[in-house]
Amino acid sequence: MNTVSMIGTLTKDVESRYARNGTAIANFSIALNKKFSQNGKLVERTSYFDAVCYGKTAEHIAEYFRKGSRIGITGELEQQRWQTNDGSNRSKVVILVKEFDFIDRKDSTKKRDGDTQNAGGYRQPAQPPTHSPAHAETDVDDEEIPF
Repeated sequence: MNTVSMIGTLTKDVESRYARNGTAIANFSIALNKKFSQNGKLVERTSYFDAVCYGKTAEHIAEYFRKGSRIGITGELEQQRWQTNDGSNRSKVVILVKEFDFIDRKDSTKKRDGDTQNAGGYRQPAQPPTHSPAHAETDVDDEEIPF
């Protein structure tokens, strides 16, 4: 099982682009605050997570969310690997967003151009890329699972 769900705050505006095949790609980072008691004092710790999404999900997140927006995401962890120009191997774990929810109040969620968006309970399933080598090896349809 590889499932992650969290509610957090965008740390900066969404970075969006399009792949050569026209698929939208959006990258963003969210901060997740956790409060707990330590030695009788209330302590708050912030963790930061990188996320990526594709297709219509990427388009919607790029359009309606910006730095400071609260978002609920559900997805899976994915390790991305690459090689730098000097030949060093690098990797990082990101959240591959499958679904998202608007968390901000209806009147505070706005398009980037300022129009108010109906934010009530909108849930958009993600569209992963169809030809990405990193996904081609790991994507498995539910019908292919033998149990």
